[in-house]
Amino acid sequence: MEKIFEEKLNEQQIIYHNNIKQYENDNEKKFLKLKQELQEQNNNYILSIQHYEQKENELRQHKHQIKIDVENQIQEMNNKIYENEQILINKLKHEYDQTNQ
Repeated sequence: MEKIFEEKLNEQQIIYHNNIKQYENDNEKKFLKLKQELQEQNNNYILSIQHYEQKENELRQHKHQIKIDVENQIQEMNNKIYENEQILINKLKHEYDQTNQ
């Protein structure tokens, strides 16, 4: 009877240890899976930040280019206005000179 009890006890201990080991293995797999998911999310987050920074830089460059273009257009307009003023002044001088002769 004692031998049967010991065998049963031994068998139960083996089953218990196997169950514990299986539980630990399952938890390790879950942990590794969660760790991998977290790493993927982190990578996606980093990619999102890089994409955001790239778009921000593109917008900054575009804004700067627009500013340069507008300044150039204003300068061209000012130059044209100055040229037209000079033409008008010269015309008026010429007309004045002709009327005073």
